Amino acid sequence: MNKYYVKKLGLFSLLLTIPAIQHIAAQESKIDSLFIEEVIVSAQKRDENMQDVGIAITSLSGSQIRSLGFTDSLDLAAQTPGLETTGAGGGVGSTTFVIRGVAQNDFSSPQESPVATYVDQAYISSSAMNSFSLFDIDRVEVLKGPQGTIFGRNATGGLVHFISTKPSQESDSYADITMGSEGRLYFEGASGGALSEIISGRFSFRSSKSDGLIENDMGPDQRAEDSTNYRAQLLLETSENSSTLIKFEQGDEDSNRGGYAMQIGYGGNFGGASTDFFGYTPSDDVWKTSQDFESYYKADISNINVVHERVLANSDFTYIFNKQSGDIAYGEDADVSSNSVYNYENFLDLNQTSHELRWNWETDNSRTVAGVYVLNIELVGYTSQHGDAYFGPGYFYNLYANQDTTTTAFFLQRETDLNINTTLISGLRLNKDEKDFDWSDPDSGLAYKDSFEDDDVAWKLQLNKKPSDDLLLYAGISKGIKSGGFNSPLAPPEDFATMPYGGESLVAYEAGFKLDRASSRINGSVFMYDYKDYQAMSFDAFVPLIFNSGAEIKGFELDITAYPSDGVDLLLGISYLDAEIIDLPTAIYPGGVTKSVLSPEFSINAIARKSWIIDSGGMLSAQFDMNWKDDHVFNIVVTPLVEEDSYAVFNTRLTFTSADEKIEASIFIKNLTDTEYRKYAFDTSAYFGATEDVFGEPRWAGISLHVRF
Repeated sequence: MNKYYVKKLGLFSLLLTIPAIQHIAAQESKIDSLFIEEVIVSAQKRDENMQDVGIAITSLSGSQIRSLGFTDSLDLAAQTPGLETTGAGGGVGSTTFVIRGVAQNDFSSPQESPVATYVDQAYISSSAMNSFSLFDIDRVEVLKGPQGTIFGRNATGGLVHFISTKPSQESDSYADITMGSEGRLYFEGASGGALSEIISGRFSFRSSKSDGLIENDMGPDQRAEDSTNYRAQLLLETSENSSTLIKFEQGDEDSNRGGYAMQIGYGGNFGGASTDFFGYTPSDDVWKTSQDFESYYKADISNINVVHERVLANSDFTYIFNKQSGDIAYGEDADVSSNSVYNYENFLDLNQTSHELRWNWETDNSRTVAGVYVLNIELVGYTSQHGDAYFGPGYFYNLYANQDTTTTAFFLQRETDLNINTTLISGLRLNKDEKDFDWSDPDSGLAYKDSFEDDDVAWKLQLNKKPSDDLLLYAGISKGIKSGGFNSPLAPPEDFATMPYGGESLVAYEAGFKLDRASSRINGSVFMYDYKDYQAMSFDAFVPLIFNSGAEIKGFELDITAYPSDGVDLLLGISYLDAEIIDLPTAIYPGGVTKSVLSPEFSINAIARKSWIIDSGGMLSAQFDMNWKDDHVFNIVVTPLVEEDSYAVFNTRLTFTSADEKIEASIFIKNLTDTEYRKYAFDTSAYFGATEDVFGEPRWAGISLHVRF
């Protein structure tokens, strides 16, 4: 779409968001708030009102996600205080969730994040499988702070839980289409209902296509998408006390959704010459490039999930079986130039199986959940590096890494009412990890093979107090754990003793409040983390290296949701963060103290939405949302090339909803002011004389239509 018309459309849409619209006949009719509603979450593995749970939680419903125009998992950070999402290769090679400065930005296949990802109660272990479309979603829950007692050893920072819309006996169908600039075309639909008196079904799908954001004059444009996802579910309810939900999900992609921009940089600083080391001069426009190697992303991912629930005499029993498989291939022109210098490809074959048995029971003054969890991950992968300048014509340098992981855990958490308004929460999780790792460099004849067992305990103690029905106060201390592992370098290390790294743990102190009024909701929390053997990662000489150090993190968060008058929704989120990595080896960072990656000191998100009833009985809604990030860094070894200045992104949306609520039509603009900012960057100035940059999407406009049947 021509930029001139995009600007005109942006001004027109922005004007429509101003409440002084002269030609709308407002009627005396109560308009329900989109955001002030009872929010049900499963943060403690049972359904509860979010305002009754003493955990810092951000939850977005499916309708809210649609209103915000979120299309994939990376979008969540825009309206979640304390959450950052990004990753190498435009977020497809490896997707990183960061909560409160707790991150693992190593893109190597064997690594697991300290921020756990769950889909329909099943753990997603690989960061390579975290980038997926959001379609037919009931809600997303972001739980902040250690969640190890209930959710496991890799949730020291928290977790993100995606919950699909489930089948029911009620017929429900919809179709949704979005079209936008750069050839974006998203089509989503779902249909469900009764198949018999005891069987309900639901089928959902999504197709995502785009032409590409980075114009490449030597081959296909980069950051383009071509993916298809579908989900089939059957719910068998043989009685009021027994149900079994079976889900099969499949995702296929063959695109070049990855890709970098580049800027000249020498010795860790911008500039220094007009070309990189190999004579390439990049365009002044970060969205134009000349790359000789065709970047790509190919994925074939499947997920089978079975959830059986049974209500017994005095308890509830739940069994969850999950099986995931992923065949993923990713390639990039790492030197981001027209010269054959250095190309990187990664191939991953992952198979994962898990079982969880869980019991919930209640007495007059207590609620308890206990269970056992077993996980097995089989990962086979290799990397291929090539390029005439570094490796010589026709040579492919292949490295192989295989890892088998077995986890067994037992957990127990109990809430005991000490009196009518005070509750003590105590939890414990016993975790055992076993890992077998095999790394080899056939060309040099070097190989490394090792295994280990890692036993640890996570625990939690917390007091909840309700001085009144609309106010919850909570304060607690907890220990989070994350198992150790093995580095998977892109070249033989100088010392193989650096291959393994130990498990990490932290003691977290947190206090907060939740105030729930008829027309407002205010939630706040303060926290402090004291780490032992924090798993830090540095990126040097194309070798991501994880090692143990220390870390200290503290901060606060505030969430305000208000419905001040009929048809008006206001949201404000504020996060403050002081996150430092300490006790670093001087060889990695002189001084021993540095910033944590992707940890802006302050971040702010906001939404303003106004709705009017019009003469036809339908509703018109104008929405304006924004998010602002303070300065932050992309690597613990800080140079100007990996420092990002503060920036703000603004979006606007105008939506018409028919009187019967069956049709929603929207026009929107993303990144209204066309802010140029980086979501991720590598300092490769020592090897290319340039950076590898992942820029946030430039301004784009689109229309969408959502129809319910």
